[in-house]
Amino acid sequence: MVEEIGLNIIKAFKKSLMSDPIDQMCEVVYYMVENHIDKLVIPSCLTISTNVSEFVSFIHTLEQNGLSLVILDPKIDAIDKGEMNPQFKTLIDIMSEFDTAQQKLMMKRIQKAHTAYREYINNGGKVGRKSGFRKHLLTYRRDYAREISLLRSGVSMKQCHRQTGVSINTLKKLKSMFIL
Repeated sequence: MVEEIGLNIIKAFKKSLMSDPIDQMCEVVYYMVENHIDKLVIPSCLTISTNVSEFVSFIHTLEQNGLSLVILDPKIDAIDKGEMNPQFKTLIDIMSEFDTAQQKLMMKRIQKAHTAYREYINNGGKVGRKSGFRKHLLTYRRDYAREISLLRSGVSMKQCHRQTGVSINTLKKLKSMFIL
């Protein structure tokens, strides 16, 4: 598809999961500036980053260095010699606003949860089960009737775990409580 637009490929960069995305983006821009390459072609926006703030930062870096960006899917000249396409700029602005709103909402939720937790602790609350909590034998019999019957009939713990989804430790506990 690059040949259809009349461009020659000088170097193909591969995305690495091991290194920092910002470092990778800087490497691309540095290579372009050092070798006087004026146009970067990418298959889609996700190629650069799935993180909106990293993506926008990279776009501004390309803009500042007077470089061009072509996105193949959809075919759009996003930046041409440091000038951002107005439609692409609108898209970037919308993405940035949405990202900012999502971050604010997440911070608000985290603060609300933290405040509720602090209030609970300050009012003498404890996290976890009450001290001295024990399930009654009747509750175990009712909740784990199938598991107890399987264990009594000679089914191994591993097979019982596969059939019921109850953890091995719980099955050991049931076996010690109900099967002699």
